[in-house]
Amino acid sequence: MLKRVFKKALYIYGAFLLVFITIIAILEATLPPAYVIENYTPPNATEILDRNGKRLYTYFLEIRETASQKEIPSMVKNAFIAVEDKRFYRHCGIDLVRVFKAIFVDIITLKPHQGGSTITQQLARNVFLSFKRSIIRKAREMLLALKIERYFSKDEILTLYLNQIYFGEGIYGIKTAARYFFDKDLKDLTLREAATLAAIVRSPVFYSPIKYPERNAKRANLILKIMYEEGVITKEEYEEALSEKISVHKPENIHQKNFGGYILEMIRDYIISRYGEDFLFKGGGKVYTTIDFNLQKTAEFVVDSMLTEIEKQRKIKPTREQFLQDTSKNKKPDYLQAALLALDPETGAILALVGGRNFKESPFNRVIQAKRQPGSAFKPFVYLTAIDNGFYPTDKVMDIPIVLKGQGPNGEDWKPDNYDHKYLGEITLRDALALSRNLATINLILKVGPDAVVMYAKRMGIRTYLPPYPSIALGGIELSPIELISAYAPFENGGYRIRPFFIRKIEDRNGIVLEKTEPLKVKVLDETSSYIMNYMLQTVVNHGTGINIRRKFKFELPCAGKTGTTNEYRDNWFIGFTPNLLTGVWVGFDSLRTIYKGATGAATALPIWAIFNKIVYDSAYMPPPGDFTVPENIVIADVCLQSGLLATDFCPRTDEVPYREGDEPVTYCNIHGPASYNENSFIKLELDFIRNH
Repeated sequence: MLKRVFKKALYIYGAFLLVFITIIAILEATLPPAYVIENYTPPNATEILDRNGKRLYTYFLEIRETASQKEIPSMVKNAFIAVEDKRFYRHCGIDLVRVFKAIFVDIITLKPHQGGSTITQQLARNVFLSFKRSIIRKAREMLLALKIERYFSKDEILTLYLNQIYFGEGIYGIKTAARYFFDKDLKDLTLREAATLAAIVRSPVFYSPIKYPERNAKRANLILKIMYEEGVITKEEYEEALSEKISVHKPENIHQKNFGGYILEMIRDYIISRYGEDFLFKGGGKVYTTIDFNLQKTAEFVVDSMLTEIEKQRKIKPTREQFLQDTSKNKKPDYLQAALLALDPETGAILALVGGRNFKESPFNRVIQAKRQPGSAFKPFVYLTAIDNGFYPTDKVMDIPIVLKGQGPNGEDWKPDNYDHKYLGEITLRDALALSRNLATINLILKVGPDAVVMYAKRMGIRTYLPPYPSIALGGIELSPIELISAYAPFENGGYRIRPFFIRKIEDRNGIVLEKTEPLKVKVLDETSSYIMNYMLQTVVNHGTGINIRRKFKFELPCAGKTGTTNEYRDNWFIGFTPNLLTGVWVGFDSLRTIYKGATGAATALPIWAIFNKIVYDSAYMPPPGDFTVPENIVIADVCLQSGLLATDFCPRTDEVPYREGDEPVTYCNIHGPASYNENSFIKLELDFIRNH
């Protein structure tokens, strides 16, 4: 009888054991394989940094920066062990004392309870399992914890855990939490701050030190008490930590969602095309850009505020404000737009880029995607062609009407005209460019040849096809703002074409450099031609269509540039530079409509340029530049602008004009004497022109 009972019991036990082993095998099969566990690394946020190391944006699935085992102080580890798993170093992944306690609570409450999980179990759940409360999930969690303990040391498990846990506010991992809440590196945390972070984990919202500091402080005190009772800290350390008053960092918006939309989209596209989405959103790398946070912030503010002012003053409709108030669906952002690009003219590094007034409302990037007519902003390439082929600023050209047979858009005769419908007759190249005289420029391109102008424009960096017709002198072609603006760099930097770029360096999560961009500069001009054109463009600001930079906006630093206005006032430009900053501005409508009757580059684009540069330098975002560098083989001569000879005391209009050494005038003016010391008709026309602009 006893044998039969024993035998039966043995069968039952065997069956039970077989079922148990089968269940364990089934559950084991659902767990991740060993190589997945061994090679696991948590997803890390990728940081986009400006040229000074300031964070511009963070791309992430989880905002996390992984800390190495050596980076985490023992004080921080002990704080988490004290509150989460006191017997961490003594169990095999499962703490049986806590398990039986949890089972007892489950029986009493008649529902699954989350207690009893060790740090290893929490790691297993957080990384590989779901948070669904069930007996099956709990069993898988325990099995996986045992498996993890086989492949990792205790310190490795603790490091993985501290890099994995969630602290609220979108923050994952102890290193990111230290920076977010205290703006500190891990090694600089105090004992009280470590306890504060450990207090968050149980419920990141309920124990948030930002939203609920009292709750967090109470739990942090409990953690410190446990650490003291466990002998982890001394009485003196405990009492000092209790009395310490911490200051929780009030972080700026880590995402900067309303900042730099256009340039950030360029960065995002580039990273994904080279390294894929996983690198951008999970890789934990660092992207070091050329962008300057302060310049970018200033550019966005100035563009939108100035366009709002133009809309108001000129009663332009629809305004952006009206667009925002319109609740209809599928509405188009048809308000006035602008583009701004600021470059380092020596290297091509993009310091600020504004592709429109608001990226969310209109993601079309007008700096790189738009094709617009440059108008008079193209004229410097005509004058460069002349200067580089032996002409000088004091040489003359005729500002008189001209008819070009068969040169119109449809093969008809072309009759270009000046903006003011006036003619100055014989005029210097200096004055023709400064006052943006159309007819003088047309006569000049006929002298040097349209083919030569096309060649020089290409040499300077214009990539778009340019038809070799006289009409290109007035900018009757379409160019992207980035190619037109960057093509002005050789006028500042001694004759080097630059390649605009926006990423300096990319590193992976381990600090290994994946790529590094070196500036690309190509010598395209003799430095003497570069400087003479620099001087010519300075006269635009000091005496010509850009005079309001000096008169109205009181910008006193050395600068040069050129306005641009197209037919029917559709495109307005100002492209200008100081000795260390090249900035171009375009203003217009996407629909190619007239901005307003009489709208010129001097009236709309120039104020944006002037205010942007004034803020940048007044705020010391850029170091104050010295003067433009004069090449050694340039001679500066005080010249009469009417005769082109050395000035006398009787010459009414003079200037210090640069010449190549050996070409400077050596005789004095022979047309001015005491009787001729009066303002001539040209001066009156020049003054009238400036007043009207």
